[in-house]
Amino acid sequence: QNKNEDYKELVRFKTEELPLIYEFFEQNVVFDGSMEEAEKWEEKLEEAGCKVFFGNTDSNGEISANGENLARRIDEILRETGAEKVNIIAHSKGGLDRRYAISVLGMGDKVASLTTLSTPHHGSKTVDVLLRFPDFIVKAGCFFVDLWFRVLGDKKPATYKVIHTFKTSSARDFNEKVLDADGVYYSSYAFVMKKPTSDILMALQNAFVGIFSSCFFCHN
Repeated sequence: QNKNEDYKELVRFKTEELPLIYEFFEQNVVFDGSMEEAEKWEEKLEEAGCKVFFGNTDSNGEISANGENLARRIDEILRETGAEKVNIIAHSKGGLDRRYAISVLGMGDKVASLTTLSTPHHGSKTVDVLLRFPDFIVKAGCFFVDLWFRVLGDKKPATYKVIHTFKTSSARDFNEKVLDADGVYYSSYAFVMKKPTSDILMALQNAFVGIFSSCFFCHN
């Protein structure tokens, strides 16, 4: 499928009156040479007539904290633009943060649509496997990941808590409590690596999940 058609598909529910909150890794922190690709998406969305804003939440912050920050950000954008609602595009964990803001924090009446890209709505079997390691090893690894995310701009990274939300059992609990809000259009897109070397940062996950990623990351 032509990439331009992909962009049109993502914004097909957009109206010029509705601003769009766009996230590709929070704070626009993108790894492994992907910044250029993120900028292309932003450019294409603006060409399609969207007024693009960023949510400015931590990449690896807790879902509840990010949800609260996003709720405040939505209110700021609506005051600035005079619009009644926003459309949201979110990548990976950002989709969970946005669902929390919409459903738990009652922002559904201010959101027209939520489009998620490779969000682990049903958890990750990779994380299930990784959390079988002794807890002190997991905590040590998370400590260094937090340091790295602070370098990248996160104010309050919480990797240890975050990865536990990615367990498949945690995802089931999350989905039971965080229900889709009436009046919000939800869509979910998933991507699959053809080979582990396609993205070195995702190679470990690809080794565990592979083509089944699309099943784990689809919501409803």
